[in-house]
Amino acid sequence: MIKKSFKRYLYFQPEITVHKDLEGFFTEDFAIEIDIVIDVLNQTVLNEETISLLNEIHFRIQKVGFCMVLIKNNQSDIFNYKNLICTPTLQEAEDYIEIEHIQRALGI
Repeated sequence: MIKKSFKRYLYFQPEITVHKDLEGFFTEDFAIEIDIVIDVLNQTVLNEETISLLNEIHFRIQKVGFCMVLIKNNQSDIFNYKNLICTPTLQEAEDYIEIEHIQRALGI
């Protein structure tokens, strides 16, 4: 998995299946104190188990006041992703995170 740390967020790009890469990383002991971007552009299909894991990670991140953005180019099946925030590019994910930072600073 490719992991990069930026000023406002952590970037993850699973290289094998999303579930195998992320399952061990986001354990209960992992303290989330920053926004997260997960890039799944190289994944053709996300199965239900993976979507469930992504929803669980999203819920945990949201619970502590941060956000998770999924970079996904095929927006046609977006309804399968429930509460996940999906954008087609990294730039749009960064823009979304910037808006989140502004809202948190304003107390919204």
